[in-house]
Amino acid sequence: MYYYISFYLQKGEGFFPNLDKIKSIFSSKDPLDVIKENMKFSFNNDNHLLPVDKYIIIDNGFDHLRIDEDGVVKGPMPVIWLMLKEEIDPEDINYWQDAMMSDYKLSILGINNDDPFFFQDHNGYSKVIYSEHMADDLWERLEYWAQKLDIGQKVDIDKNCSIVRKENLEAEPFNITLEISCKGEVSTWGWTFESEKDLTHFEPSDKFYSDRSNCEYPEENPSLYFLHKTAYLNK
Repeated sequence: MYYYISFYLQKGEGFFPNLDKIKSIFSSKDPLDVIKENMKFSFNNDNHLLPVDKYIIIDNGFDHLRIDEDGVVKGPMPVIWLMLKEEIDPEDINYWQDAMMSDYKLSILGINNDDPFFFQDHNGYSKVIYSEHMADDLWERLEYWAQKLDIGQKVDIDKNCSIVRKENLEAEPFNITLEISCKGEVSTWGWTFESEKDLTHFEPSDKFYSDRSNCEYPEENPSLYFLHKTAYLNK
């Protein structure tokens, strides 16, 4: 059973390094780059509340990181893919409370390695954003793209992922398909329609899906990668 967890690490504890100090030691580098290079994510399951099999950081969240002379303006927002050995209710905080206390450790040798800074969630904003039972969210997003794209139109989500709309209107039943490509792997999602006048009505019974990939990990699985990468796009 797999899950996504989105972390909102906007507060912190420990000593945050002075930017002038970073510049004096790493004069040829951007201080923000130095900070990113010296951050390490730690997934917290110290009390073994979750039956963890493995996890992967699929987004380090550094794009959200902002700093100034006074310290942290905005912290990182990493997302991990988590595989559990058994199903756990995403809403049951008794199981997830330790995981939500995961953090980023910032330790720069010669500056704050004796007193590292920890980016943490003090406000309870971190949450499970997707599990295998939340497929409706993906279909909803795909319906949005099916109506947004023209026939044959392709959109690059990023350098690794793209989506293209195709359709067959030659004979009934008609169909509209979306092909999601990620690192050479392809999954196809679509809808069938009995008549041309129904093409704007996406009914659950008309859905079909085919996956030509056998990928376990989200950065390789085209549909999961697409779901994550479009999670924060405004509709």
